[in-house]
Amino acid sequence: MAQLVTMFDTIGDDYTNIPLNAPKIGGYVTGTGGVLWGAHAWARFPRSGHVRTDQTPSGSAYAMRRDPGGKATVLADCYDMEDWAGTPTRFAQMVPDRHDAGLPNCGYGTPSTMATAAALLDQVPGRAAGWWHGRVDWWLADPDLNEHEAAALVGTIMHGFVIRAVQWATPTTNPGTPVPDGAPGATLKSANLDLSVADAAWFPAPKPPPAPWQVQALQLARENVQHAQALVAFLEAHQ
Repeated sequence: MAQLVTMFDTIGDDYTNIPLNAPKIGGYVTGTGGVLWGAHAWARFPRSGHVRTDQTPSGSAYAMRRDPGGKATVLADCYDMEDWAGTPTRFAQMVPDRHDAGLPNCGYGTPSTMATAAALLDQVPGRAAGWWHGRVDWWLADPDLNEHEAAALVGTIMHGFVIRAVQWATPTTNPGTPVPDGAPGATLKSANLDLSVADAAWFPAPKPPPAPWQVQALQLARENVQHAQALVAFLEAHQ
């Protein structure tokens, strides 16, 4: 069973409202008018998992490209299919190249958007229907769910997509919901944050660096002392 964590996402103007200890964050790598996250915004969360989202209709950051050495690269992890953002048609066009290059795919949108994208992927020219099933992820947006219902969907298959995260609360649908670990009195409306339940292993938080060798050596020495003391006590008791 997947380990679940809370995921926060918002526009670039409001990234500082996300708690610094957030296990996973989502932000935009495209956009204007305060939507785009700058490098400084991502750098604020070095211990969080990062999900980079492209919301352009063209998929300018999500579409696969190749660097001068021929290596396949992408600038976004997820493709946003909301009003005035990406479209299921464009998503279905971009998925095959990323898939064939061994790069992950993930769409974001409502249940109806997901169903539309699934039908289009089944119609990709030259591919058998279902070729992508279980191989493409989805970040589901469904504010009709509560947190428990959202959590139950993570890791399941819907319309062929693997559900990796479920956004269940927004400033509009859950305005009074307190921000987990947020500032005193902060709500989703005042902080302009969305909440999702996500698989911790999906774009995971980086592992903390190992402790310096001096710290490791001291810990080992302390453990050896404890073992020696236990052995002395055992031997003294059996004299």
